[in-house]
Amino acid sequence: MSDDKDTEMLFPDQTISVGKEKITVHEFRYREGLDAAALAGPILADLRALMAEVGGEISPEALDQLIARHREIWLQLIAISCGRDIEWLAKLPDRNAMQIQIAFWGANSDFFMRRLIFGTMLAATIQERRSPSPRSSPN
Repeated sequence: MSDDKDTEMLFPDQTISVGKEKITVHEFRYREGLDAAALAGPILADLRALMAEVGGEISPEALDQLIARHREIWLQLIAISCGRDIEWLAKLPDRNAMQIQIAFWGANSDFFMRRLIFGTMLAATIQERRSPSPRSSPN
């Protein structure tokens, strides 16, 4: 595998043209991702519940509704990813904002999926290690 492909896999940043301006939408780096995960908690919880409800097949309409319910958080996450403020994003024409949103999802969808998988794995591990009785057994 070439160095370019390795870099692309590690950092799936996307540079797009918005009007006459070039905008780079980047994948959250680790520390930034920790902060973003804390911010995205309600989105992740609703996404996890939605996936469980529909068996993993989420319709575009259901995803649009989820994003709309958490629009301020969603805008904050996109703003972080493209290095802009929310006011700048909010003033964009819909087509440009959607272009950035698509680039954001392209760069950060794995961020969301990793958090969903990690949360599920962690919960299963905790459940497995939990004693079946309410009190610990004596040695």
